Amino acid sequence: MEYDPKFLENWHPELNTPTGVSRAQVLSRYSKAIEASTHQNQDGRLLENTVKLDLELPATEIDALTKRASAFGCKVESSPVGLMTVVRTPSETIRIREAGKGKILSAEVKLQKPFPSQRFQFGEHTSLEVNGDGSRPGDSKRVQGIAPRVRMARVC
Repeated sequence: MEYDPKFLENWHPELNTPTGVSRAQVLSRYSKAIEASTHQNQDGRLLENTVKLDLELPATEIDALTKRASAFGCKVESSPVGLMTVVRTPSETIRIREAGKGKILSAEVKLQKPFPSQRFQFGEHTSLEVNGDGSRPGDSKRVQGIAPRVRMARVC
């Protein structure tokens, strides 16, 4: 493998590491860059964790998922006639409808910090909705007790 001798000098010049092209020097600089990036992103990241998923899955996959979820102590609820299966953990909800093939319909993610409420449209069917004030779609003001969220949805 060939290295550009100037690459490491120009890549993260703020790092106090060797800028040579030996394996040890490249790995030293790379690990410092990853460490700096990880620390910086944890403080500045926008998303915290996923709190809700809406899925469509074939019946066999729903069965496998609910068996695993039950084994891990999750609460599994099935509606009459099998229209919807809900898997709950203390901090997440997964709603599942039976379908011929698997797909994610929507995901809701808790925000780490305040962010302006916005809606982005990607093509005809997919949108990203940021409710940075804790409101739900259609709400005119913040709902007490609800953390700011991001929702990604695909309307089929």
